[in-house]
Parts: sequence; C-alpha cells; structure tokens
Amino acid sequence: MQDYTYHCHTNFSDGKSSVKEMIEKAVNLGFKEIGISDHLAIHKNFLESPSWPRFSEYYAPHIYRTDFVSTLNEFQRHADNIRLVADNYPIKVYVGAEVDYMPYAGWLDEFINFKEKAGLDYYLTGNHYVFNSNGETLFHPRDIPLLFSRKEQEEIIHNHFNTLISAVKTGLFDFLGHLDFMRKAEVYNLEYFFADIEELLKTLAEQNIPAEINTK
Repeated sequence: MQDYTYHCHTNFSDGKSSVKEMIEKAVNLGFKEIGISDHLAIHKNFLESPSWPRFSEYYAPHIYRTDFVSTLNEFQRHADNIRLVADNYPIKVYVGAEVDYMPYAGWLDEFINFKEKAGLDYYLTGNHYVFNSNGETLFHPRDIPLLFSRKEQEEIIHNHFNTLISAVKTGLFDFLGHLDFMRKAEVYNLEYFFADIEELLKTLAEQNIPAEINTK
C-alpha cells in the first residue's frame, strides 16, 4: 500500500478535517510522510465570475481569494500551525499548496513573489477552472454549456490544456494533479482532446515533472 500522500486538504480550504486530525490519521495508517497542500486559488475577478453562485453555493467559498498579499499572511500562519502540530507526531510532514495557474497578465509575477516569501516546501498545480481568451474571466467547467456554443466550449477546453502546459513549463511546480479534471465539462471527450493530453504528457516528460494518477 502507498505509505505517503502529498495531495491533502484540511478545513483551511475545502477539507473536512483539521491539521491535527489529518496527521493523526496518517500516523494511524502507517504513513511515512504526508504533505498538506491546501488550495491556493487566487484570481482578481473571482467575485465577478458568472460561476460565482456555483462556487459559493457548492464549494468552500473561503478558498477563493482575490489578492496575494492577504493570502500570503494567511498561508504563512497556516504553515506555522502545521509545523507546530507536526512536532508532536512521529511522521515527516511537508507543507505545500495546490495552485490554480491563472493565465491573466500579471498573475505569474505575483505568484513568483508569493513563492519566494511563503517558505512552503512544495507546490502542485492542477486547474479547476476555465477561462476566456485573456484569462480575465473564469468559469466552472459545468457552466460553459450555458454560456458558449459547442465550438467555443471546445476551444475553451483546448485552452485549458494549453494553460496546464504553460504552468508545467514554468518549472515552478513539483507535480501536476488530476490532469483529467475537465471530465466535468459536458463537451469533454477523451478522443477529441487526446492530442492535447499527449502534448501535456510530453511537456511533463521534458520538464521531468510527475503527474498524479487519481482513481476517483
């Protein structure tokens, strides 16, 4: 059995358990290591998204953040708490973040600045959102049939994979999570988007970055 995991969320983002409960469970399962990687989802226009009603109703609304400054302070406090709790248990605990790579102008520079200051151990990426052409507006993948033609939806999903490729090429992330998340989109078809996935896998190999395999 796998005796580690690095993709875990606590109630700091959309998990159900506290840091203490997560670490205790890992110890009870006989894990050698655990990485806690709560969501780092920052987009300046979250509240203006046509999908905001869905985000706020069905997901943990406090994970959607609009600026890096306040988020940095909160993540640093969260990291300090994780490390403080971890000192009480016989297991190696890493502190990370699951980052949605946002493709609008200026986001990447702000993230690099955040990364330099935050002092986290690792970062994974794996986008949960899709975007308009300039990245200024974001949508939940289940909402795009309500807003776009089928051709436009297909282009949005193509752009999603291009965004993941861009994220991987930065070299800022340690691994990629749930590369098949766009199964949530009505227009998604594995055969139709297989070339996009192949290009993403090729980029991962070139960058020597692993991809997480989920069994959900």
